[in-house]
Amino acid sequence: MIRRSVEEITKLERISLSDFTLCGAELLHTEESHQRFFQTCTDLLIVCADCVGMFGSVEEITKLERISRRHVWKDEKGGDKMDYHFYGWEKADAPAVTDEYKNIKTPADLYDALSHIWCVDTCAPRMRKGWTPENRTLGQCSITAFLAQDIFGGKVYGILRPDGNYHCYNVVGDCVFDLTSEQFGEEVLVYENNPEQFRDIHFAKEEKRLRYEYLKEALKKHCGE
Repeated sequence: MIRRSVEEITKLERISLSDFTLCGAELLHTEESHQRFFQTCTDLLIVCADCVGMFGSVEEITKLERISRRHVWKDEKGGDKMDYHFYGWEKADAPAVTDEYKNIKTPADLYDALSHIWCVDTCAPRMRKGWTPENRTLGQCSITAFLAQDIFGGKVYGILRPDGNYHCYNVVGDCVFDLTSEQFGEEVLVYENNPEQFRDIHFAKEEKRLRYEYLKEALKKHCGE
């Protein structure tokens, strides 16, 4: 068991630790959550200063290189169960309407692939100062939504933001999903009665069209590996 406390966590953002609780510096857990803790650490690519085995302790987590927005654990039948955090992930079962992108069959597949591609260069220029690997969906909404439309069909809608810009998301039949919603943290967005968005209007901005083309080509390369 983990008998000692977690003395320092220097960067830990938006991670659901499900069945164990951080209370001050103490880590309260069960035997099952102990195993899941290390599984979560592995999935999130946490670099630990001192991980001394299943029955040791974690004294310091000093660096969180990359945060995956999903957790993986075993269900009651021993199969992998995914838990994503983008809006609509629970019902994001729209099938791909093209085979142009190998292994991209669902919006979750696209999310997984883009998690390796989103970067400061694909971020909207006005938002680049705030972009970090931990908040990788920042400034990626329109180019991501139109790329998702290429793959799954449907329509793109936009939520009017205070700065006058629209945050884009996808609707395919009854399936509503927003692959870049995590940039808003705990803010609750309204995904109803929003205006449709059109690529010819968005891509009238040359820099946005170029970012979309970059994202598209990077996805093709990623899927071809």
